[in-house]
Amino acid sequence: MENIFYIRNVLILLSMAIIIVAFFKAIKLSPVLGYFAAGIALGNYGMALINPGAGMAFFAELGIVFLLFVIGLELTFERLIAMKVYVFGAGSIQIIITVVVIAFFLNIAGYKPNTSAIVAGGLCLSSTAIVLQVLKENGSQLTKIGRLSVAMLLMQDFAVVPLLVLVPNLAHTTPEASIVSAVIITLIKATVGLVIIFISGRLLFRPMFNIIAHFESEELFIATTILIVLGSAYATEKVGLSMALGAFVAGLAVADTNYRHDVEKVVFPFKALLLGLFFMTVGMSLNITTLLDKIHLVTSIALGIIATKTIVIFFIAKLFKFNNKSALHAGLLLSQGGEFAFILFELSLKQGLLNPELAQTLMISVTITMALTPLLDFIGGRINTISTEDKKIGNLIKEEFEIDGHVAIIGFGKIAKVLADTLISEGVSCAILEINPELVVESKKAGYPIYYGSITDESALKKIDVKNAAATVLTIKNAITINKAISSIKQYAPKTKIIVRSKTMENMAEYKKLGIYFLMPYQYSEALMLCELVLKIYGRNETVINDLHTNFNIQDCSSSNELLT
Repeated sequence: MENIFYIRNVLILLSMAIIIVAFFKAIKLSPVLGYFAAGIALGNYGMALINPGAGMAFFAELGIVFLLFVIGLELTFERLIAMKVYVFGAGSIQIIITVVVIAFFLNIAGYKPNTSAIVAGGLCLSSTAIVLQVLKENGSQLTKIGRLSVAMLLMQDFAVVPLLVLVPNLAHTTPEASIVSAVIITLIKATVGLVIIFISGRLLFRPMFNIIAHFESEELFIATTILIVLGSAYATEKVGLSMALGAFVAGLAVADTNYRHDVEKVVFPFKALLLGLFFMTVGMSLNITTLLDKIHLVTSIALGIIATKTIVIFFIAKLFKFNNKSALHAGLLLSQGGEFAFILFELSLKQGLLNPELAQTLMISVTITMALTPLLDFIGGRINTISTEDKKIGNLIKEEFEIDGHVAIIGFGKIAKVLADTLISEGVSCAILEINPELVVESKKAGYPIYYGSITDESALKKIDVKNAAATVLTIKNAITINKAISSIKQYAPKTKIIVRSKTMENMAEYKKLGIYFLMPYQYSEALMLCELVLKIYGRNETVINDLHTNFNIQDCSSSNELLT
């Protein structure tokens, strides 16, 4: 009978999730808010159909484990290095200043240092799920504001791990003990855990996946992935660290293998469903009576969170050379509380760091800030676009690219767009230079990191930071312009690898003399692709396929055999 009871709960949860989450998607609000609403409707303060403690907590905790694993998968070292200035610069400053400011006000309000520290740590985090959804809907992931927002969210996600480890340490810290010592112990534990699991993962995960991939069994691959996630979580739990830490580091290790995207596809459905269940359980525990009785208090706290984070992020964005309107837009976009605040507050409640009344008040306040995010982004967007309608090209000329190790693309025709889309989907940063102002404005609105200027103008090359580009791809057609472009690029950025897409091979010797890295005649590209596809169907190996480059006169003009990766 007990099993039937659990099945009944699952059926109710799934039914409510489908109805409410679909409704929230239809009105273009985050599904996270839908899960909260579903939980409130089902819990003790709604229709009381499900008891939050009836076996639901375990599955909710699994949702957190899978979420941290996916975050580890996304935090590849290449991605962190490419965005290092924003991630470790702006992201770190935002966390530190926000925590200090919020903890200061909490101490003034009379809260204990331990409580102030963990509340400030929870409130400094923004909602990854909601912000990324807003950026995606607006097509602004690749704009300057989008890059800053993603970088700050990455750093916040990274900070969640030590915060989760910090909670039990703070709970066992005596009033006489220093919080600094608890933080130091936390950092030591987290570092040791990170190093041990990451090294073990690099030694084990790659050969393990290689063996499993050999059997070509989807079932084996799924089972192996879940084993790695849960096994790593269990291992860290047994040594006194959090399950989430183990899952996070396992994600980092798997991200370094060739199977990252395959693993992500396997894990995502589990993560989405279980995390949705977690938000439902949080919603079930939210006391609507508290909201109604303390509407002025929770509204004040919510507005205080929004104001504090907006001001902090505004000044950080100004520090990184954003104009006033863009800085304000970034501040409003990231001003809400995040889903990790619920995780930290729930854990702190169990550890005795927060009392139930304070935890309820904080969680309701954070929910309000999350619900207001689309409105805040709309306000920030309207403020930020006031001048762009009148000075579209003027604003584009002023902007500069700020991420090292990217790919610079010159010209933005159909082929260049395919290249840019491919790079973006693979997590590789790119910057595009285009001379057509109408195309620049149109592509900018679509979210591409595109800039206006001439290739012969050094300020334009600076705009897309060709000096720090891993490769520079010329997709323009005019031979004279190509010659000028190569000369300008080699003079300004001699180390970048230049790839030229040329109409013919007639200027091969001249291009090689100028120092290009690779030349591809575009009239052969379709034929080459067809040949590769057919030969792969017939099982020809990579050596045979690579010989096609010679047969089709696609010339590697570098002095070595190094391939561009």
